[in-house]
Amino acid sequence: MARQKTYKRDDVIEKALEAFIETGYFATSISKLVEVTLLNRKILYEQFASKEGLFIEALSLYINRMEAAWERYLAVEPLGCSNIRSYFRYLSHEFPTKGDLASLTVNEASRSPVTAVEMCREHLSKLEAIFVSNLLNEFERSPSIYMAAKALVYQQSALSTMGRLGTSADDLHRMADYVLKAIFDQCEPRAAQSQPIGAANRA
Repeated sequence: MARQKTYKRDDVIEKALEAFIETGYFATSISKLVEVTLLNRKILYEQFASKEGLFIEALSLYINRMEAAWERYLAVEPLGCSNIRSYFRYLSHEFPTKGDLASLTVNEASRSPVTAVEMCREHLSKLEAIFVSNLLNEFERSPSIYMAAKALVYQQSALSTMGRLGTSADDLHRMADYVLKAIFDQCEPRAAQSQPIGAANRA
């Protein structure tokens, strides 16, 4: 009797994540997951119960990786625009080959599992709060700060979409710089005496 090949659960989730990033939850079929993970349907269902179960695990892995990137790029002291620019430079190199699964899931909310959509919304809300913290270190507190943070989250989604359409990393980088400048220009700089050290990095 033929035996199912041995496999590592982490490898299966990794392969499934790549498929979900490429086409999203709804458009990724069980047949596609069987193909990319090299597991048969029976084993796939035994281990993950459903496509949704596998998606939730893959999405959790994706969110953990993105939040680790926030630590690398958006938590550098002093907080400010230079962190945001560094983060979008990172995204510009990631998104030509890997889109943003969180944004895609929210954009396809009606066709994605409710639990997954809630996870992604919470994830993106955290990102918005981190943008606010960075902006407040260089700009006066005002409604424009919070609008700017929302715009930055939307810009991440836009870059992901452009990456899926085949836009090069260099073009994504130029687009991000253009939009970031426009967003920062809408915020009121801190008074000179209260500017933090490193605020000149915004220039």
